[in-house]
Amino acid sequence: MKNLLEQFSGRAYSYSLWEILVPATDNDGKEIPIKVHQEWDGNVRLMTRGLTVMRSVKGQWTSPEGEVYVDKVIPVRIAVDDWSVIDSIVDMTAEHYKQKAIMYYRLTDEVKIKEFD
Repeated sequence: MKNLLEQFSGRAYSYSLWEILVPATDNDGKEIPIKVHQEWDGNVRLMTRGLTVMRSVKGQWTSPEGEVYVDKVIPVRIAVDDWSVIDSIVDMTAEHYKQKAIMYYRLTDEVKIKEFD
């Protein structure tokens, strides 16, 4: 019989946790079809081990030219073990959604994922 220490030990991995704001509407204000989001989700899963999609929120930003944009966005959390991965995800996101800018930020460097058999 395993002792408690052996019984509850598993493989632990360290990650940094990022959040990226994915557009919920296109540049004309129309809702982006779910299929487009599902394609993006699949691309992110290929680059990482997973993602957490939050409820959409409304945001505003001003372009360098002074134009104010009001956007509906979807915050998505992504854990990565290599910071270059998040940059690749941001580049893919801008291309996938045809965006002029993508906001993303690091939430923490202290994410642990522990797997058990």
